[in-house]
Amino acid sequence: MLKLFVIRKFFPLLMIFVAVLVLYYPSFSVYFSQDDFFEFKVSLTDGSLGQFVNLFGFPSFSERGYAFYRPIFREGLHNLYYSAFGLNVFPMRLLSFLVHFINISLVYFLIEKVTKKKAVAFITAFFFAISTPNVAVLNYLAGGLEVQGATSRHMSWQLLLHYY
Repeated sequence: MLKLFVIRKFFPLLMIFVAVLVLYYPSFSVYFSQDDFFEFKVSLTDGSLGQFVNLFGFPSFSERGYAFYRPIFREGLHNLYYSAFGLNVFPMRLLSFLVHFINISLVYFLIEKVTKKKAVAFITAFFFAISTPNVAVLNYLAGGLEVQGATSRHMSWQLLLHYY
């Protein structure tokens, strides 16, 4: 009985995930682009904890030399990515797909909760899953900032609906 419930609950998402993988599997072999290298450069440290913590400071524009400053989703995460994987693109692409799948799931469950209709949730999540702005970050690591922001937004909506 539990197995049937799990299959019925998650089968639509599985179909969407498979569609995304079929459509965008070449993204796993796309190498980094120019902004990705900039992201790595501004997040480099000497490997010490002190330098990592300094990524979260508030230096002036003249000290840093660039205006964008997003310490959690840019400096911190890119430092961790580079420290863990170097310039190996596959683990980072895999992580991008995982975050995209989390967002797809959050959209699906949000729409299902709001409309109480699985078909509407499926169609909405499917178009969210394959829309260009949402899959662009699968090929463009520096664009991952927006995806991580979307994850936070979707989770906030889920919590809001859960408690109200």
